[in-house]
Amino acid sequence: TAADVAAVGAATVDGAEPHVDQRIPTLEQVLRLFTGSRAAVLIDMDSGRYAAAALDAVQQAVAAGDLRATQVIWCGALDAGADVVEIDVKTTADGVSVVLHDDSLSRLWEVDRDIRELTAADVAAVGAATVDGAEPQVDQRIPTFEQVLRLFTGGRAAVLIDMDSGRYAAAARQVVQQAVTAGDLRATQVIWCGDLDGMREVRAADADARIFLSWGEEARLGPPSDDLVETLRPEAFNPHWAFVEQGGRAWAREHDLALSCWTVDDPGDMTRLAEGGVDAMISNRIGLLLEVVRRDR
Repeated sequence: TAADVAAVGAATVDGAEPHVDQRIPTLEQVLRLFTGSRAAVLIDMDSGRYAAAALDAVQQAVAAGDLRATQVIWCGALDAGADVVEIDVKTTADGVSVVLHDDSLSRLWEVDRDIRELTAADVAAVGAATVDGAEPQVDQRIPTFEQVLRLFTGGRAAVLIDMDSGRYAAAARQVVQQAVTAGDLRATQVIWCGDLDGMREVRAADADARIFLSWGEEARLGPPSDDLVETLRPEAFNPHWAFVEQGGRAWAREHDLALSCWTVDDPGDMTRLAEGGVDAMISNRIGLLLEVVRRDR
């Protein structure tokens, strides 16, 4: 157990205090050494069983602001056990789909520019070098959507593509179609969610596309209309987790839809939602979520 490990090295054989702390550190303790530093941490795992707990520790550090996401690089077994990996896509000024959460580059890269104003070449240069021109210790560049999709080749996990604007749908669809046509990705590995106009465009272009009907600010006006459901033909309803408990679960059952929800990071919320009945939860704490789901099963 963690308590057993903490006792190792806490004292020498004869009970005297050691000249130096010889205890085995937790990953959380080690990550604190990188707070405020430009150095990156390369996390090596020689087994996939270690990924979930390590990912949880990293995500907590990033969420707390103790670590920049760009300071972390993984090697070894990357699969933490998630069935679906959600990503956010944007489109550059010259039509290249990239994986990025914010429209602005200021939060993570301290570049006061909007992704929609930059060309793919401009975006590729961001993070390629530090401010003083030195080579970075880890690749901090913004990946293209094409590059990210290659991570799913031959795997069992699906990719959930989130668009917060319909303007990002066309470029992302083209990348997906090329990957499926080339045999790099199975069509069933691709799921779409996010902006309603984006999902409408996806459905209009592909009668077989998998769609999770996202429902955020719209929930203030109630559940989706029957007309919207008929247009999008989603396989799942995907509201914020709070709406699940405000009639969303019953609505999904009435419409014979699977139920997914976002973004569930609190262990109490995870347990309650799992016990109440959901088919999927989106979380920043995948390790914790896996523990809850396995326990519930």
